[in-house]
Amino acid sequence: MQQHSGDGANQTAARAKHGVAKLCAFTLSTILPIAVGAEGFGNTSSARAISYEDLIGIVDLGVSDGQTDCGKLSVSPDGGYVAFQTRQAHLDTNTTEIRWRVAPTRGVGIAADIGDGGAPIEFFTNGYRNGTSISEIAQWSPDSQWIAYRAGHNGKIELWLNRKDGSARETLPGNPADIQTFRWSPDRLRIFFTTAESGADTSDPHNEAAIGYYYDGRFMPVLSTRPIQDAGSQRVDAKGLRVYDLETRTERAASAREQDEYGLLNASVSDCFATASHGRGSVRLERVNGNKNVGLEQPLTVVASKGVRGFRSTVCLAHECTGYIRGIWIDDAGRAAFFLRYTGARPYGSMNLYRWVIGAATVDEILRTEDLLEGCTRIAMELICGHSSTTRPTELVRLNLGTGIITTLYDPNPNFRTIVFGETTSLSWKDDAGVPGFGHLVKPIGYVPGRRYPLIVVQYRSRGFLRGGTGDEYPIHVFAANGFAVLSFSRPDDWDSFALAKSYEEAKAMGSIDEKDRRRVLSVLEAGIDELDREGIIDPHRVGITGMSDGAETANFALVNAPQRFAAAAVSSDWCNPLIYYLVGPKYQEVLRRTLHLEDPMLPASAAKWQRMSVSVSASKVLTPLLIQVADSELLPATQAFTELREFGKPAEMYVFPDEFHVKSQPVHRLSMYRRSMQWFQFWLEGIEDPDPISQGQYARWRSMRETAGHPSNQ
Repeated sequence: MQQHSGDGANQTAARAKHGVAKLCAFTLSTILPIAVGAEGFGNTSSARAISYEDLIGIVDLGVSDGQTDCGKLSVSPDGGYVAFQTRQAHLDTNTTEIRWRVAPTRGVGIAADIGDGGAPIEFFTNGYRNGTSISEIAQWSPDSQWIAYRAGHNGKIELWLNRKDGSARETLPGNPADIQTFRWSPDRLRIFFTTAESGADTSDPHNEAAIGYYYDGRFMPVLSTRPIQDAGSQRVDAKGLRVYDLETRTERAASAREQDEYGLLNASVSDCFATASHGRGSVRLERVNGNKNVGLEQPLTVVASKGVRGFRSTVCLAHECTGYIRGIWIDDAGRAAFFLRYTGARPYGSMNLYRWVIGAATVDEILRTEDLLEGCTRIAMELICGHSSTTRPTELVRLNLGTGIITTLYDPNPNFRTIVFGETTSLSWKDDAGVPGFGHLVKPIGYVPGRRYPLIVVQYRSRGFLRGGTGDEYPIHVFAANGFAVLSFSRPDDWDSFALAKSYEEAKAMGSIDEKDRRRVLSVLEAGIDELDREGIIDPHRVGITGMSDGAETANFALVNAPQRFAAAAVSSDWCNPLIYYLVGPKYQEVLRRTLHLEDPMLPASAAKWQRMSVSVSASKVLTPLLIQVADSELLPATQAFTELREFGKPAEMYVFPDEFHVKSQPVHRLSMYRRSMQWFQFWLEGIEDPDPISQGQYARWRSMRETAGHPSNQ
């Protein structure tokens, strides 16, 4: 298993100063057992282990919306300032506070708080809330004096304007609809915007409620007993483009000329990180080598163009120019392209910054780091980015495109400088079929070589600060601070299906044949665990697994198909049970049949498939104590698994969190999940009972389960 020590800002900068950096492979026994924060802090007198409250209280920078790779940092037209959101959860109020900040691009440690960002703007999927919210990006006025942004207030999405120093702020008055998109006019005297109706359509023009709703594809009983408007989250208002006049402070419909002007403004906005232009030159990312119309996730290649009319494309032929690329920029002279990419398939391996002099046969490596850079925006010969490491939350940095040196502009979490972490390494391995695996190993604080530790697996992406896995529900570093080794496992994507399919639905269907995708993920995960066993780090009889969303599917599949592998499990949902077939409604029943090959559970031909996939159908085979902590909106399908496990006398416990969705957002609920997961694994993997249990009576129930099941922790 290949391993690489975790990188921090100083380590990254030092390597950049001394030329091209190379990955260093270490044996497990040669790395120091404890690593402190990313900057090698000299003051260790106040050093302490991380706490649940540290994780809950992290101030997050809005550098990425979590849905795309698009940047969320907004640099002023004069290049002097950057505007961004910060978010912080508060346990005392059980809310998330959003603020807007503006930092000088040449300053250090300064970020002015210029105003309230309102309530989170919820993200909808197919007409229903999934618990996440969109991280907004501000737009600067052409004179670099104001920012405009969307904010949630009193149940609607408003457009707000703030001066960059926070001395003045206002909102567009009068319009009752939600703001969808907006743009400053080039003269700064107007703002173009469109509106949308939000949420499900509650109107009933035909009085359908009185005569009974027709049960059709609008229904998804697992979420609601009433029809859900399909993708009803954002429907553009028929009024179309609107204009707010900043001189008269009035709103009106856009003229034909203004509609054309707005169209030109939209056309000038780069498509995420896929294109960049300056003067007469441009660079872009394309699928080449005949793969444009075949397959998904085909590697992108850097391509350059010069001239305005009759230009000719130049394809970069260096092997580094094709891969999973996270951003591309062109210099002011139009002579060189800079791009960030991973060394391996996304998001595996180190992140590298390259320079390609357009037309050259080779590229120059400027930076190689195990850290995460995201949301980057170019200013002259520098990038302004969010930067995080495995042990440091995201901070605002300046990256020199010539040297690769990283300088911190603003650290929103200085308290992390005194926190001690278990030593963290990135790992890569392969299973018996040659499928690559990737993740991070976090050793317990005070790790002793030769001692075998209980292991907890956290899923299903592993990059940047190792917080709580996807969904932030399983506290990686707090586990390590309490004596566990942790494998932060990054799900290996189904590249074979992606290479052949023409849509994600088709790829999902291909991977679901004979559970090929699920079996591949489990095989890679087991290979990683076996490697840690061979290295003498873990006790293979004390391995726990966690999972949320796709990670929960992996965990539940493992309980059925590898029943001896895990000694304890904690998941955030358990949907893959026959009951779900009836609860998703007519439209999504067809999706289950088409993409997952899950047919009507009453059909004899589908019985074997459900038995391989479902904890409820195979409850008699499950040997692993299972903790389910589920949102109330996802409770119903989990009840079948829980009931069947209890019917067969299996150790299982379930908790339901009110007013939550797929991603749980309430701080007090996340804290409870952190604590209960810890106590569950301490009990089943170590036989330890916390003197401050998360709920009364839990240990009496757990001891009874253990005695009934004859679990090894009772020996």
